[in-house]
Amino acid sequence: RARTALRARYTGWSHRPSFTVVIEVFFVVLALGTLGEFLGFELTGTGFRKPSARIAVVAASVAAVLIVIGITQLRRNRLAAFRWFDRALLIRILVVQVFLFQEQQSAATLGLFVDLFVWAMLRSAIVIEEQRLELELELELEGEVELEAEADAAGGPPAAPGAAPTGDAPAEATGPDARS
Repeated sequence: RARTALRARYTGWSHRPSFTVVIEVFFVVLALGTLGEFLGFELTGTGFRKPSARIAVVAASVAAVLIVIGITQLRRNRLAAFRWFDRALLIRILVVQVFLFQEQQSAATLGLFVDLFVWAMLRSAIVIEEQRLELELELELEGEVELEAEADAAGGPPAAPGAAPTGDAPAEATGPDARS
């Protein structure tokens, strides 16, 4: 029941114009927050002398770039954008959070819970979008099957759009260039 209710709410909200704006803003904040966490820790802490600090900043930067790619895709292809966000969150969870734990365990624990929650919601949204695309494809295919069935009932192959009807008699030349 909860899953069905969540799906219905997501579907209803995803058709509103505010949907993409909210998603864009959320992931921009996430990207900036990811970079800000490390730049703040490293500028006030030991700096970039430790290899782990360099790895963390590179991983945070990669996650931020993946989020930016997802944002650019969001208006054109929502599913592709969600997959870019998914990649960014996985890098954030599996790499960035490890280095955050090294700096501040309590803040990193809260951050990990937030990331896992966002990742779970994103995975649900990906599944819903995949199902929506499959349903659209099925409906499109059913429409093509119905057109073919109508053409078969009419006694021939479906005519190409804009094609003139053909007859059995050969075409005769008419007009000023016609020769007899």
